Amino acid sequence: KPTETTAFKTGKKFDAFSAYDIEDKLIDTKQLNGKVLVINFWFITCPPCKYERPYLNKIVDDYKADSNVIFISISLDRKEQLEPYLKQNEFKYSVIPDGNKLAKSYNITGYPTQLIIDKEGQIAFHTLSYFYVTDYWMRKTIDELRVR
Repeated sequence: KPTETTAFKTGKKFDAFSAYDIEDKLIDTKQLNGKVLVINFWFITCPPCKYERPYLNKIVDDYKADSNVIFISISLDRKEQLEPYLKQNEFKYSVIPDGNKLAKSYNITGYPTQLIIDKEGQIAFHTLSYFYVTDYWMRKTIDELRVR
């Protein structure tokens, strides 16, 4: 299993946030209770963030029929930087720009950080960076949480 982050604790309540995504749609995690949240913290020039994106996009594709699994990414980059970047580098998560304050509020110090929140708002999975087993563990966690 991938190493857990120091920013989160499994089983602890996730502190909800609200922010606008790159398409100016409000994402309020309090309103998403009862859904599995898959959250990714990243930035454009992060090498492991670039490496993991095709795997993360595949996970989104595999769960897109399930409206109870929500994919949210929080980028440290400004919207003006992200828009042209995402035209060249598809990312199928909802992308929240300008996420520095949000990342700092969770004490995130390494990227990418993966986080999965269960339907009751508790942290079920979290890891730093990307390893060959990360997507296996993400899928395993999502599958377990979907049936609860």
